[in-house]
Amino acid sequence: MKTLPHFTLLLTLGISVPASADIYKCEGPDGRKIYSDMPCSADAKPVPKDAFRVNSATLVPDGSAKPAKSTRTKTDAALEVNREAIRTRYKELKALTRRLVGYDNKALLKRVNRRIDANLRRALSARSVSKERSNIHHRFDKQVAEAKRHYLTDHPGMAQALVTLEAERDEALYGFSSRSRAR
Repeated sequence: MKTLPHFTLLLTLGISVPASADIYKCEGPDGRKIYSDMPCSADAKPVPKDAFRVNSATLVPDGSAKPAKSTRTKTDAALEVNREAIRTRYKELKALTRRLVGYDNKALLKRVNRRIDANLRRALSARSVSKERSNIHHRFDKQVAEAKRHYLTDHPGMAQALVTLEAERDEALYGFSSRSRAR
């Protein structure tokens, strides 16, 4: 077991490297202050480590804190409206209702398609999505399954119920009022 002492020595050397490097303050050609881990010019001055603090996900010198360019966080990005998912959901709904209503019932198919298109436009206009979106999807997926069981033999009724449920899902997801729902 000659390799164990060598491994221990390498591990110890790896741990003994300092965790933080010096930070230098320089002035750029345009007069702006530059902070770097390497001296950027001969007049570079080391900045004391305790002079920095975290502010808005950006490391800035204490006393001159400025907000970060983008204050969006990962959770904010996760709450953005996924328009592609909306288009896919409504495309699948349109295909399903087309099969349920059938091509022989043209008046109902036209009315259902108009409601789907209006609901799609409204959903695509959403600015943000609820933080509870996972729970909302789960709840409405259950309601869709229940509607499919309830309207098992009434395919046109099922199609209309599914379109209504998707509009209600959008109300919950995007905070739309029920008065603005497409009829």
